[in-house]
Amino acid sequence: MIQKSVIEILYLFSAFLFISGLKIIGTTKHSRKGNWISAIGMLLAIIGSLMDERVNNLSWIFSAIIVGSVLGILSARKVRMNSIPLMVSFLNGMGGASAATIGAFQYMNHPGFTYGAVVDNTSLAILLSIISGTMSFSGSVITFGKIKGWVTEKSVFYPLQKTLNVSLLFIIGGISLFILIREGVDSELVILLSILSFLYGFLLILPVKGNNIPVAISILNSMTGFSTLMIGFVFENLILIMGGIIVWSAGILLAFHMSKALNKPLSTVFFQTRETNKSLVKSERGLIAKEISLIDAAILIGYAKRIIVVPGYGFGVSQAQFVCQELDHLLTARGIEVYYAIHPIAGRMPGHMNVLLAEADIPYKRFLELEEANQQFSITDIALVIGANDIINPRAIKDKKSPLYGMPILDVSEAKNIIILKKGADSGYSGEENPIFFHEKSSVILGDAKHNLNHIVKEIIEN
Repeated sequence: MIQKSVIEILYLFSAFLFISGLKIIGTTKHSRKGNWISAIGMLLAIIGSLMDERVNNLSWIFSAIIVGSVLGILSARKVRMNSIPLMVSFLNGMGGASAATIGAFQYMNHPGFTYGAVVDNTSLAILLSIISGTMSFSGSVITFGKIKGWVTEKSVFYPLQKTLNVSLLFIIGGISLFILIREGVDSELVILLSILSFLYGFLLILPVKGNNIPVAISILNSMTGFSTLMIGFVFENLILIMGGIIVWSAGILLAFHMSKALNKPLSTVFFQTRETNKSLVKSERGLIAKEISLIDAAILIGYAKRIIVVPGYGFGVSQAQFVCQELDHLLTARGIEVYYAIHPIAGRMPGHMNVLLAEADIPYKRFLELEEANQQFSITDIALVIGANDIINPRAIKDKKSPLYGMPILDVSEAKNIIILKKGADSGYSGEENPIFFHEKSSVILGDAKHNLNHIVKEIIEN
């Protein structure tokens, strides 16, 4: 009885730390502290679970903990900050696969399936954990491939896309109901259910474009949280239930928050319309982007009084954050004000730009959210755009035919000058031509952002 009370107290503290950590992580200044608080909560949850009298085979459990911890620490130390979205997708996929695997083993041993007890809530929870966990795993595999470049980041279309997805859901539901009402264990049916769930997760994420990947990651996170919640019901484990609810609800809320930032329904993230690519350097109307030399860019930047940096996905790909830090220190030492405008969907995961800038020790107080940045561009000498495209595209607010229409943007056109660092002449992931590149205030520098920033820093120092 005392042992059970201790476990419940540990779970209570663990849940409190999870919620507190999640809240603190949401504040940029103390995000690292929030991460540690959540980690301590997880440690307490593990200790509480190991104290459960139903737990046996401790040698196997501790072996798995040691191996997993070593692999986790080594992976975390080797992964670069621009690869964090890859790690998030990988870990999320592993979480879903773990829940699905546990659910499958429980199916083979649960008495509810032997007697066909459709009213058995545990049986239903087992099947839901298999379905949601498998969907999360396959979806995370595709997300990983898109971020890595193994799978195209453009929308992938196939015939009868919506019809096939809806039909798959009905088939999955029908098979699940049949498993619940029939007597006996049928491993072949569960394998078929897992394959169809895997296929659904695959087809759901395949049409997602690169700029919508943060939304997809949030949805997949919520799926993993839901599968964990179901496993918690199976084992009557309070911390799994509470943790699953937190991850499930947080993932859904974050997905809706980001789809709101895109100003589009969540469904359109997964069901795209066809589009064509446009060139950056030469527009469809024959306009030519004005290019600027690194020396001239350095002179403009070096004599500015106020600069707002606008980082995008290309900022992370080129690992430009540390050179940006050098430039920041150089400019602030000259009395120049430097700020950073963060768009909610910039990068490939929620908070991607915040993570990169924090790694380079850029002061949090100089981070500007979208609305605040837009209010300050008009009093800014230079908007320095590094690897960003769609999030500064004015078509999002001016062209009703554009797939970007309705998405709030960082309105860099309000700044006195715009310097754009971009790797190549391609359009953004939306495939839309960006008029800002042909704006009279804009100057473009093509090439690797890190390399070009290095040259700009050297020119400012020398001149």
